[in-house]
Amino acid sequence: MQQFSQNFYSAVLLHEKINYTSTSSRDYSWGGKDGRHVILRSFINGREPLLSGLHVCSSISSPVHGGGVVGYYRLLDLPNKDGEKDYVFCKNEQGWSKTDVDELLNYELREYSGETRPLVRANSSHDSGSTTWYKSRDVGATANISKETVGKFDALVIRPPGPGWMELQDITRERILESIQLLHDLFGVETIILSTLMFNNNVKTQEDWKTMLRINAMIRDIAHTWGSESGVKYVLVQDLASLTNEILWMNARHLGYNVSSSLHHPKDENNKQWENKGPNFLLHRLYMPEWKFNPSISMICNTPPICNPQVISLPNGTEFTNDNLCVMNISADPFQCFFNRFSRDGMHWCMETIGPRFSASIACLLGCIYNGGSGSQPDVGNVRQCEIECNQKFMSLLPVDDSWLDQGTAVYSGSKHH
Repeated sequence: MQQFSQNFYSAVLLHEKINYTSTSSRDYSWGGKDGRHVILRSFINGREPLLSGLHVCSSISSPVHGGGVVGYYRLLDLPNKDGEKDYVFCKNEQGWSKTDVDELLNYELREYSGETRPLVRANSSHDSGSTTWYKSRDVGATANISKETVGKFDALVIRPPGPGWMELQDITRERILESIQLLHDLFGVETIILSTLMFNNNVKTQEDWKTMLRINAMIRDIAHTWGSESGVKYVLVQDLASLTNEILWMNARHLGYNVSSSLHHPKDENNKQWENKGPNFLLHRLYMPEWKFNPSISMICNTPPICNPQVISLPNGTEFTNDNLCVMNISADPFQCFFNRFSRDGMHWCMETIGPRFSASIACLLGCIYNGGSGSQPDVGNVRQCEIECNQKFMSLLPVDDSWLDQGTAVYSGSKHH
């Protein structure tokens, strides 16, 4: 979840430069020319931030390119009214807190002229125990400090935290609908973007895979049958699963698996039958005894894995393995391959690879609603067609038109509120 928000921040904070520095007092800082990524609450999970041990609970970036605010809120389930708590340890506790919501909504908009925003310890009576908590701190001069607060958000992206933090059977239509209503009540949003579930190493059985496909079909149906009675006017789908599944299929074919079904990009976005023909190779795992979960070979390997390898030493000290490629042997326990740039662990997707498509698709989908000018109400039929085009353009392996790759090209979406 966090890496997707950070990827989007890097896209909308046009001049942001991430410059991590460490001092003897262990202040960790970063800064940008125009906007700032402000961490409201975070924790270090037994490691140093420089080694990717910093986990963000909530954060805000403002002003973003073109104006406005982008926020992130780490939730480990789909929020519902029964999940409200006075305080939530976002490291591993499900639920939500009005305190966190208010901190996002009451954030004062400002522009910065200082160069750094170091993290400082933020332990309180709540933040005690083995985990040390951090937040951002203003340093240097600030300019144009406004008493205007965020107040409300226009749109919100929901990435259901499953499979993993939530059991698949708990991701129901009723739970999603309740979450949409609650998030509207809390943040004032009128547009919701629902992301489909992506494969990861928490999908352990064929039934898990089939359940995930059913959930994704349900997410698409919720969006396409949405009415505006609840206060949320529009629900759209960001079809992340379509993009990542196409990557998995193409990589499996590259590795030598018998992937007989051909990928295609039909105009009917609901034609996903090819996804039903892959659980066997998706569940073929790389044996990693030191890892908590064994990753899918199709997700992390760039070369066919090796079973019972022979280690060959070269005069220059380089070692490599050869012999007994076993990618076709589903019953084998391969334990070595060269990794690809899609995923480093079988759980998280590499933002360097899919991040630009993720951010562009969000901007494109928001543009379906907000690019008609202030006061206009987009036609539902036009919104649906726009949604399809956004997903086909960015949430698939179709090549992006060369005109989108020119330096300085940007996907724009605007809101009447900012």
